[in-house]
Amino acid sequence: MCGRAIGAVFIAIFMDSGAAASTSAPRNPTDAELKTLSSLSARYAQAGQIQAKVLRRTKLGLLGQTRVAEGQLTLSKGRIRMELKSSKGETLLLIVGPKTYWSVTDPGKKDAALQVVTGALASKAKGGKGAKGGASRPVLLEIFGAEGFLRSFAVTGVLLAETQGVRYYLQPKADWLDARRAMIRVVPEGAQWALAELQLWDAQDNETTYELSDVKVLKVEPKASVFQYNIPKNADVLSVGER
Repeated sequence: MCGRAIGAVFIAIFMDSGAAASTSAPRNPTDAELKTLSSLSARYAQAGQIQAKVLRRTKLGLLGQTRVAEGQLTLSKGRIRMELKSSKGETLLLIVGPKTYWSVTDPGKKDAALQVVTGALASKAKGGKGAKGGASRPVLLEIFGAEGFLRSFAVTGVLLAETQGVRYYLQPKADWLDARRAMIRVVPEGAQWALAELQLWDAQDNETTYELSDVKVLKVEPKASVFQYNIPKNADVLSVGER
């Protein structure tokens, strides 16, 4: 049976098992559905690298605005590099290395300095209750980290997606995460499943959606320099926690 047929069979079983329409409320996941997500999480965590095109939409709840940016995402064993260009001409860069992260915004305007937010990653022991020493961890790391999707989130519901694939609804396991809830949409891709969409809702009522396309799972790891950043001398820098 080909990969697309496998995906079609899975979704057909999903619908027959009690999920009515995409407008219905999410239901409790079955063991098979949890295994599917766990297998996908392990595959991504163990890959040498994952490359994908990404479209990010951020709805700012308090301001009633939507901001759009698109670019490239690279993941490798808990390390992240995401380069985006916004609809307003800004260049956005997020790098998560082994111990430090950098969030860089280039306003794209003459004489405007780079804005850099940087900090040490919190050391999180299994079952830990918070970040140590004021350090922090970008919430994307809890989804794309080396430990996989399910280390910091629990699956609370499953629903057939309106477009394609299956939606998994997640709740954080600890209140230190800067996310109230999350959603992952997976789609059949060949004989495997792939992550197609990620949504995050934070405490400020902001909703951020990441749509992934052209996802490539590769065996070879990228160079270490991909996840490093040297702050320019003229940048405006905000250091968070300990470095």
